Amino acid sequence: MDSRNNTKTGFIFFSALFLTVVNCFAQDSPVVSTGDLQFYIDHASFSGKENKTYTEFYLMLFSDQLMTDNNDTASVKELIIKSSITDSAGEQIVSDKHWYTNALLSRDSMNTVSMVIYDQWAELIDPGIYNVKVNISSGNPAKTGEAALIITVPEYPPDSLSISQIEFVSEVQNKTDDTPFIKAGQKIIPDPWRRYGALNSRLTFFYEIYNRPLNGTLQGEYIIRDNSGKIIKKLTDIKFNDNAKNISIVHAIDVSKLATGVYNLDIVLNDSVNNQTVSQYQSFEIIQMDSISVKSGLTQEEAEIEGTLIKYIGTPKEYNFYQGCDLNGKVRYIVNFWSEKDPNPATPENEFLQRVKERFHYASENFKWGLTPGWKTDRARVLIKYGMPEDIEQHSTEAGTKSYDIWTYNKDKTFIFIFADLRSNGNYILIHSTKEGEISDPNWKDYLQ
Repeated sequence: MDSRNNTKTGFIFFSALFLTVVNCFAQDSPVVSTGDLQFYIDHASFSGKENKTYTEFYLMLFSDQLMTDNNDTASVKELIIKSSITDSAGEQIVSDKHWYTNALLSRDSMNTVSMVIYDQWAELIDPGIYNVKVNISSGNPAKTGEAALIITVPEYPPDSLSISQIEFVSEVQNKTDDTPFIKAGQKIIPDPWRRYGALNSRLTFFYEIYNRPLNGTLQGEYIIRDNSGKIIKKLTDIKFNDNAKNISIVHAIDVSKLATGVYNLDIVLNDSVNNQTVSQYQSFEIIQMDSISVKSGLTQEEAEIEGTLIKYIGTPKEYNFYQGCDLNGKVRYIVNFWSEKDPNPATPENEFLQRVKERFHYASENFKWGLTPGWKTDRARVLIKYGMPEDIEQHSTEAGTKSYDIWTYNKDKTFIFIFADLRSNGNYILIHSTKEGEISDPNWKDYLQ
């Protein structure tokens, strides 16, 4: 284990492979950066050497933030990564590093951009409490993100049974190429996002056991608890066939039936003969998307509906990126899109998504025109994006004018939307609004004659 290089860094890139806590010693969730470049950072500690602890840091970012032209077949971006670690008082510098990495962004034959970029580096440091700051910046377009976290690095006794912290895993590959992801002869790709369920039905994790009793008396349990501490799933009598004193473990648990929410994974090791018990727990998140088919990806109709909602709610860049994905990639992107907009990830429900779904169903029922579904109309877009107006004026019986509605919103300030049935066929289209970024025509009354 001590032969691992704790200074090597590198990236691995996946094309549409994004399969979509913390223990008692550490900050209890991954950290997301602030700034205009968003990335996730997580960490886990393992036994080191010379009374020091080997602590790994994991990074993940979505590559669409680095793209400038959706029509590019390939693009190389240089990323600058800086990390600094100081003591608990924030004064003494323990580590200060920076490095450059060329990120290769490419699209496959389905025009799907490499969606996720991972990185990993490690520090060999004394046990204790530390402040960690990480900054990632790109050149063109110029973007910067920064994350800060407080970690507690544990001590591992040299002669007692102990267990490392848990590393959540997005993928395991039987490769041993020259990357920082190699552990126990396998390539272990971390999951700093810690999100499973619709994206990835198998909760995969890595940990190490130290000073294991060699008489074969060690047994393990895996317990999944919800936020209230209730046991949701329990796997007992976990066997460890390796006879070595220190062993590395990669296991996976089926979490496809778990409801959306935040859970804890408990790993409990018990040596009843020697009267020793050690445990470790970390939190993770389950995201299920009941509104879409996740068993076989999306149907074309579902993809169109979900894409329309992203177009209404998101930015043009987000919508264009979604359109460039194949059906499997769209499932993954949808889950990420809505989970990022969840106002309270600790609750089982995504309240924002629930509101959008309610507006969608209302629009489907009330704004249908001919063969055009209600959710495709102008009124649906405004309703889904801005919610129900505070007031609706209906003008349908005035002589010499077309029928029209005035929707009034009283948010930070008052603004209106005017929809008119210009062809007298029941199809109301938006002709004017005082909301920034919407169509504006001071002469809108001329169209009603």
